[in-house]
Amino acid sequence: MDRRKFLKAVAAGTAVCLAGCLEEKAVVQNGGKMPNVIVFYVDDLGYADVGYHGCKDIPTPNIDSIAENGAQFSAAYVTAPICGPSRAGLLTGRYQQRFGFETNPSPWAYLRTADTRAGIPLEEKTIGERMREIGYKTAFIGKVHSGQQPEHNPYNRGFDLFFGFDNGASEYFFHEYKQRTAERLKRNLETARQEDQYYTDAFGREALSFIDVNKSRSFFIYLPFNAPHGPMQAPDELMEKFSYIKDEGRRVLAAMMYAVDNNIGKVLKRLREYDLEENTLIIFTSDNGGASHKSNFSLNHPCRDLKGTMYDGGVRVPFCMQWKSKIAAGKKYEFPISTLDIMPTAIASSGSKIKGDWQLDGINLLPYLSGGSNEPELRYLYWRLIHSWAIRDNEWKLVKARKGGKPELYHIQNDIGEKKNLISKYPNVAARLKKVWQKWSDSLMEPQWGPKEICGDKYKMKINVE
Repeated sequence: MDRRKFLKAVAAGTAVCLAGCLEEKAVVQNGGKMPNVIVFYVDDLGYADVGYHGCKDIPTPNIDSIAENGAQFSAAYVTAPICGPSRAGLLTGRYQQRFGFETNPSPWAYLRTADTRAGIPLEEKTIGERMREIGYKTAFIGKVHSGQQPEHNPYNRGFDLFFGFDNGASEYFFHEYKQRTAERLKRNLETARQEDQYYTDAFGREALSFIDVNKSRSFFIYLPFNAPHGPMQAPDELMEKFSYIKDEGRRVLAAMMYAVDNNIGKVLKRLREYDLEENTLIIFTSDNGGASHKSNFSLNHPCRDLKGTMYDGGVRVPFCMQWKSKIAAGKKYEFPISTLDIMPTAIASSGSKIKGDWQLDGINLLPYLSGGSNEPELRYLYWRLIHSWAIRDNEWKLVKARKGGKPELYHIQNDIGEKKNLISKYPNVAARLKKVWQKWSDSLMEPQWGPKEICGDKYKMKINVE
């Protein structure tokens, strides 16, 4: 039996064995139905490109409704300024550098060893596995970019449904023979042979179907739209809708985000139709900052710079959370949080315990939203991406932005644009942060793939795998 058939058999057997007991557990946990959990995760969205952050030219009423009906976090961060590592951090609740996932799997990268499998290792449990273990029906709908080998397929990593693609980017319209292998849509382990809808709409359709089937159970949906990542493509009717936007790049971004927001609205409407919205934890965020003029015409102001950098324009993202029966509407929080917090918050919402031996790096946010605590005590957020790095606490951020560059210090609590470098004025603060960052960095695994100056040039990564 080859590797793919073996993994398929294991996945099927596990699903059959677990189905009965998990369905029952989902109903009886805490004496009632556990809350549903939905994570909307968009791609390369600018910090300024949602209505509740003041965007005027791109309407996002459904995203804004999540923010208005729940909590908004103005200092939310991802674990990397690029797609793949950021997703690996969210999916595991752990800094991805702990398991060597420091940069994107890409055709330009080199493997550290001949046996390296570029992706989330099997030893790391995903949020799908964690949620399914406590009784949820789980779905992964959209972009993966956290490994392209068969063992990295979400269907083999805790998700009862996978519909999406493996690659870091894909066209938005189906071309069976034009697309590279990694860009092709899959349903679970099989390649999709036809898709008639714009991909953003197809992902929304699959989410609605999953809710229809599982409305009487507790379900978890992770919906990572690939929009508005390039290539910049949208249906003609949406381009016409935004014809008033003169900049063509900005116009297609508006059309793409309109489609995302519209599908989020359809999911919210379906929850209301089944009387599920009150007991559903809903999170909206992005995988990194906007790619700006270099790619998708997004805007990150007032943050500095863009995707790929360690300035806040690369790692600070829109983040809002709604749970109508538990979280008061209209709350705004300024303390720093991370997408690492999504897994522990989702698990805690069910009443389940987070075990110490999981070694999660995120925190459960719910106590800070219910009035029990004002904000977390001193907390450090860390970044490392080959030649650049950063660390932030509640007030300060120390950043080395580029290879050969010098560290810069910003009072990020009051200087979101990172305009005034204070390292010469507060050298003791910089030294403290550097010491803390260094201790964290020394505890990490070396990158398991990356540029040849890091991993050598003996083993070139191959991306288009079957």
